[in-house]
Amino acid sequence: MMKKSHLAVALTSLLVVSGTSYAGNEKSQTGLNGVEIELTGSFYHPNENQVLQETAPVIEFDGLTSKGGKQIVEGYKQIFGKDVMGETIKAKLAELDEIYTSEELVSILATSNTLQESFPELIAFYTGMGEASGYPFRDVYLAAWASDGLFAKSVQSLAAMGLSELKQQSDKMRGCTVIGWNNGVIGQNQDMPISFGGYGTIWKSDRVIVHAAEPLFNAMAMGRDLATVANTVDLFHKGAVERGAPVSGLSMAMVAKYDDVNDAKKTLDKIEVNAAYSTSFSDKKGQVLAVENQLGNNIVIDGSVKGYVTHTNHPLGQEQALVDHYANGQEQLFDYAMKTTLWRNVAAESHAKFSPTRDVDALKEAFKQKPILKAPYQGNGFVTTNSVIHDLNEGCSYGTTWLPSVQEYTKVCFDN
Repeated sequence: MMKKSHLAVALTSLLVVSGTSYAGNEKSQTGLNGVEIELTGSFYHPNENQVLQETAPVIEFDGLTSKGGKQIVEGYKQIFGKDVMGETIKAKLAELDEIYTSEELVSILATSNTLQESFPELIAFYTGMGEASGYPFRDVYLAAWASDGLFAKSVQSLAAMGLSELKQQSDKMRGCTVIGWNNGVIGQNQDMPISFGGYGTIWKSDRVIVHAAEPLFNAMAMGRDLATVANTVDLFHKGAVERGAPVSGLSMAMVAKYDDVNDAKKTLDKIEVNAAYSTSFSDKKGQVLAVENQLGNNIVIDGSVKGYVTHTNHPLGQEQALVDHYANGQEQLFDYAMKTTLWRNVAAESHAKFSPTRDVDALKEAFKQKPILKAPYQGNGFVTTNSVIHDLNEGCSYGTTWLPSVQEYTKVCFDN
């Protein structure tokens, strides 16, 4: 491990810190859809003129069935005029082949056996996706695994080094700000590099609504009685990686099947997942909790009594230890290297605790405000690519595929 004094020097060389801002040299980023976003302005005066996606397209499907998987593949083709899912699977397989041997991939594929036992409907769904895109189940499952697992592996390979290296990884990760109440309303801003976005969609079936910011990242989902959102804590916790099932696929399957947050918690205790996420759940029974998934010892933050949970991209309750360990007690230095994870969580908790209402409008207001909203500016291409709000009571979910400050939420309901 790099000594803290040396680490502080390394961090200072990476960041230009002045007051409450920092900037890099990157001038633009291009989304998967070919739209280029200029990185101009500053933190308080960002570029909110350009739009990566104009709308949040909805794909109707049969749910987690073979037919539903086929419909999702065809839906992307109709919306984007190309085989988005097929191209995504091909790209993920190429990444896996660069890292793993064929024997190691066989071992990863074996993690599907656990899902087959508990969630055979998810296996059927992946099989249908493969049939529609020309790939066997093996390839679809591995690609879905890679969507969560490859980032987790890359982070864990650097975990023994220092924040300077992890800061470079944070530029390439998914990050989020979560707010959930114990009344069935829960949501998040998803933040990630612009280069990951451009193919955002919302999937609608009779049993589950999924917000897919990327085609194979499906962790933001709502069933009729249980809803979930997710944010990565891979930088500080370890998932099972090659021994674990894809956490976002499992999350989608759980909300389609369960009606109680505790069922989800028990499943995460039983089934190892490949990446370290904080998965937050709210149900109709007055329960809300977050599970920090990590190898061997999940941590549960139960907000049912106080009425809410919030989460960003660090283990809750360990803030001061992280700042002291990685940045010699320099809180701001640590926070900006980690995409304002501390500031975002404090802001989210303030909204969760003191909002005069605990409803969709309250989350819409919170999610368009800094620092929870992350917009592009000079040197910063890590932005809020989409926003998600679930309301179990109404049976409706709301989503954007770009900054919620400039794009209206698309409302998708089970019964209309």
